[in-house]
Amino acid sequence: MIRVGVTGGIGSGKSTVCQLFSELGVPVYNCDSRGRELMDEDGIRSRIFELLGTNDRAEIARKVFSNSELLRKLEAIVHPAVVADLEKWFEVHREEKYVVAESAILFESGFNSLMDSVLVVTAPLDVRIARSGFERDDFMRRVASQMTDEERAAKADYVIDNSLTVNELRAKIEVIDKLFRQ
Repeated sequence: MIRVGVTGGIGSGKSTVCQLFSELGVPVYNCDSRGRELMDEDGIRSRIFELLGTNDRAEIARKVFSNSELLRKLEAIVHPAVVADLEKWFEVHREEKYVVAESAILFESGFNSLMDSVLVVTAPLDVRIARSGFERDDFMRRVASQMTDEERAAKADYVIDNSLTVNELRAKIEVIDKLFRQ
């Protein structure tokens, strides 16, 4: 089984790309949403409360995206749980030709070390801001904690510019799908 990591900045269209893989029958694991689910588990929830004094997601985001040390500590709590969960998921899907794992911070978290190939999704900054749903200042604080598109692309096996139409994007995903199914 080939493990493909999909990453990109906020609003780049990672989820759209992963949805297209899913429509082709490829199992997709979303590290970010699964991490949020794992944060609600008792042991993790209590450690987060101990660190930040809250379990309110908006308050957590406000605190960690304005303090890199708190962000690092939060990630030290959540990331090991995501890795363990992802490894179990890989095992469940071991008979597949390939699987996809989506993570906004694939390289920053070290999750890329679990992958055989990495696909980076990019889009112009103004498009990403509009897609994100965040106010510009909040968006820029979050982006500051992540790698740039250029840094990600330099480490990627594949780069997809997601300023394309959905049909153009689908065609690119179908080409990549054929490569992994060989």
